[in-house]
Amino acid sequence: MKVNSILEFPFNNQDIFLKKKKIKRFLLSEGKQLQKKKIAILGGVTTSEVINILDLYLLYNGVSATFYESEYNKYFEDSIFGNSDLDSFSPDLIFICTHEKNIQFYPESGATQNLEELIEQELGKYISMWDALQAKFNCPVVQNNFELPMHREMGNLDRTHSQGRSNFVSKINQSFVEEISKRKNIFIHDINYLSSWLGLTHWHNPSLWFSSKYAISFEVIPSFANNLSRLILSIWGKSKKLLILDLDNTLWGGVVGDDGVEGIKLGDDSGVGEAYILFQKCIKNLSKQGVALAICSKNEHSNAIAGLGHPDSILNESDFAVIKANWEPKHLNIRSIIEEVNLGQDSVVFFDDNPAERDLVKSQLPLVEVPDIGSNIEDYIYHLTQNSYFESVNLSNDDFKRVKYYSDNKKRSENKELFADYSEFLESLQMEAEIAHASPVYLERITQLINKTNQFNLTTRRYDFSKIEKFSNSSEHLLLYGRLKDKFGDNGLVTVVSGVVRNQALVIDLWLMSCRVLKRDLELAMFDKLIEECNSRGIQKIVGEYIESKKNMMVSDFYERLGFSPHVTDSSAESESIFWEFSVKNTGDLKNKFIKLMK
Repeated sequence: MKVNSILEFPFNNQDIFLKKKKIKRFLLSEGKQLQKKKIAILGGVTTSEVINILDLYLLYNGVSATFYESEYNKYFEDSIFGNSDLDSFSPDLIFICTHEKNIQFYPESGATQNLEELIEQELGKYISMWDALQAKFNCPVVQNNFELPMHREMGNLDRTHSQGRSNFVSKINQSFVEEISKRKNIFIHDINYLSSWLGLTHWHNPSLWFSSKYAISFEVIPSFANNLSRLILSIWGKSKKLLILDLDNTLWGGVVGDDGVEGIKLGDDSGVGEAYILFQKCIKNLSKQGVALAICSKNEHSNAIAGLGHPDSILNESDFAVIKANWEPKHLNIRSIIEEVNLGQDSVVFFDDNPAERDLVKSQLPLVEVPDIGSNIEDYIYHLTQNSYFESVNLSNDDFKRVKYYSDNKKRSENKELFADYSEFLESLQMEAEIAHASPVYLERITQLINKTNQFNLTTRRYDFSKIEKFSNSSEHLLLYGRLKDKFGDNGLVTVVSGVVRNQALVIDLWLMSCRVLKRDLELAMFDKLIEECNSRGIQKIVGEYIESKKNMMVSDFYERLGFSPHVTDSSAESESIFWEFSVKNTGDLKNKFIKLMK
């Protein structure tokens, strides 16, 4: 069953609704490792079909969700006054599904009213809900903003007049932006953009509203659910990280090996060439936001580099972390790229105009996302943006520098080949680390790292910003971060250790490190710092925990390698957890030999 051709842009709405049960059975039968989550939907409108289709998109992307659905239009009551069923459900995420029809304080035509007071009243209702939900559940809250109303009684004046509904919606949406920008755990689901892109006449269905109180038509629910799912996945650190691109008829028109650099279609001298420029600009912007780029093309390497050197090309050789231009099967090259960049297959999107190449990669690398982009360059940008593969909930300095990190790592790999002894290579890097207690300026990056790291991650637990902030302010918790730099550049904040102190023991529930600094001995420097912290606090024992996942087998013996011994636990411990312990008094020499600690 070709699920991606149904669930991805352009969405096959009829097939999705007709085959939703069959699609769900297929997704559950694939044998993927699914992350279990609980999502509460608090609706100001009917939400049943939204939940059904959202469930498919989350399953498609590796999340098995259980849903709580509020009664119709009880979103405010459930938020403010509580609900025992919602309390016992204890959601991992809450979605407030309100629409323009739920706005209560619209200005009335002909009445003398203070517009700012009405906006304050409307906004105040939502602020009170966000605050109440955060205080009780301390989990991410996703909030729809508002689509424009279907009708404009004032015509064009509706946008600017103080009593215009379109004007009021715009001001409320802006007030949401300003208020939510101050909060770390509230996120906007931008249906104002989505409804505009799809068109209000497609968005609304008066018959469905009057008969069933659905605020949107069934026709747009797949787009709505996909858009929402990508935001939710991003909150949980499951966005894609690497875009692999073909060259001929993908980044430019024509075949550079046959047509020559001067013959490919790229630039504003033709409509087709201009479309390729627009597509390249979109990719360049993604790169600036931290998305890694790579090339996989059946080409001579020299021709590929020449094409990227075209005077009108927006993308050039330095924008790509890896370039594989040869005549090997593409799935083998993609596998090699993934290994070089050190990511999982499920973090990768592959763009190629050739359907045979797409099918090959889909069959051999099923976790790689391979959209059916067709062969019309005008559509490429829609496939890239409307599927929201690279959705972000925030952008840190590390994101803006990620392309440089990959470039620096490439230099390190090339430099490593000059050394016969790995220890000599590590010493030559002249590494320096900053290891310290988490400070407010780093909490967003720490949260991001916790929710994205899979391979060097002892427990794969995920925490949102509010939990991390709580840990950093608790005297019972220890939350350390590590930054690493060397002669090739700064890797940024790349490792986190979190633990709680109990009965003179430090119990570590998180230890993770970015794949870009693997095999640099930073974990040894972190361990030495842990020992120092334990000695200063009078802690006698460290207890480490390992929970196996499909991606973290590389650290299955991590604690054993550090000198830990098996730790016996009571029966209340998580069944999948393996515990290890280390007596602080048995510490010998420092384990870190190659990294200088910065004061």
